[in-house]
Amino acid sequence: MAVIIGRSKGWLWWLAGCFCALVFGRGVTAREAVGPLYGVEPVNPAPVAPKPPPPPVQEDARQKIDKLINDYLAAQSPAPATAELKEKIARLIKELGDNEWSVREAASKALVDIGQPALAALKEALKSKDAEVAMRAREAVEKIEGAGATVEGLRALGYAAQAAVQKRLLEERRLIAEKAGAAAEAELAGRKDEAEKARAGAKQAQANTAALAKLLALLAQAGPAIGGGAQPEYGVRRVLRD
Repeated sequence: MAVIIGRSKGWLWWLAGCFCALVFGRGVTAREAVGPLYGVEPVNPAPVAPKPPPPPVQEDARQKIDKLINDYLAAQSPAPATAELKEKIARLIKELGDNEWSVREAASKALVDIGQPALAALKEALKSKDAEVAMRAREAVEKIEGAGATVEGLRALGYAAQAAVQKRLLEERRLIAEKAGAAAEAELAGRKDEAEKARAGAKQAQANTAALAKLLALLAQAGPAIGGGAQPEYGVRRVLRD
């Protein structure tokens, strides 16, 4: 009542309102006088504690991660196969259909170990009428393109491995621009050999960028269960695309 009277324009009514407030009621707080905004009481949110930083990566784990990443990149851009290696691959493809199980197993493992140079022959073997050859060729292709043990090794190292791959990806992207700029500068200065070397470096950095983006996507497929990594925020898992 005191508040209603006190809000009137006349000063006499204002004095009357003050008197009523003193006699009949307690003091009116500023919040009660103003009232809730749009009918909603303001709520002071509880302070949110900052997320703790990820645990530091041990030196031996960092070295292992770096080696696995380097092995993966080396497998994605192998040296051209020699004539001798091509003959070996062709022989191993035939052994995928051998009568002896141990020979078939050894051939499958050897082809996966050869890696990228064997991919073309393995993909051709997918058309084989021999079901055993086609099946083993498909398994070998999947392991080679998925980098098999390398990816599994990185997955086992969890969040630290993903962070290392992301960092390496950013470094390779910066290297593309750096090498391209060096090639242009050398070209203008007439240093042909230096320009060609810089262009080759930029091309390799581009290939590494594509390979690392693919690797990051493969690691992300394991979701929050990767080595005890960070849980998805708001219940939604990010999906990384090439």
